[in-house]
Amino acid sequence: TVACAQPGVKVGDAATLPEAERIWNVEFSHFDQTWGKVVVYVWFAPDRQTQKFVRSLNQLHDRYHRAGCVVAAVSHRDEEQLERWVKRHRPRFAVVCEPSNISMGSYPFMQWPSAVLASPRGRVLWKGGGGRVPEAKLKAALKTAVTEGPGSPLRIVVGLPKAHRKAEAALERGELAK
Repeated sequence: TVACAQPGVKVGDAATLPEAERIWNVEFSHFDQTWGKVVVYVWFAPDRQTQKFVRSLNQLHDRYHRAGCVVAAVSHRDEEQLERWVKRHRPRFAVVCEPSNISMGSYPFMQWPSAVLASPRGRVLWKGGGGRVPEAKLKAALKTAVTEGPGSPLRIVVGLPKAHRKAEAALERGELAK
């Protein structure tokens, strides 16, 4: 069990990005490059989470990756230990080495694994323990995710002050006249 005394990041706040020393299984090198995607961050301990953990995150990745979701398992363990874990369990989702543990420390989590669902604008939509993200919230967030390739819809992703939330939502729906 991990406890954090800080008040922490709340739902609606900007999500704290992991300070990745190394990332496996992805085409990006820093989480700034996930802007416009829905990101599921799961903080885990590789010595505790094994096949069941990998299976559930692989399923989440497989189901929602093409729709604009990035699944990222973040650990503060050293790179060598994570390298062995990745080779042994062969996850299809991103695995992040963050020895500083700064990102997890910014949330008041009380258990391993813990998770955060971040919007395409980088805002916390949900956070909780156990590594399970509510699929209804995930599906709703994916409606505003930027997808790439032929035939992808044009989406406007903006970050306006809280006073302009209605205008921001209208822009994201493509209602430019409002």
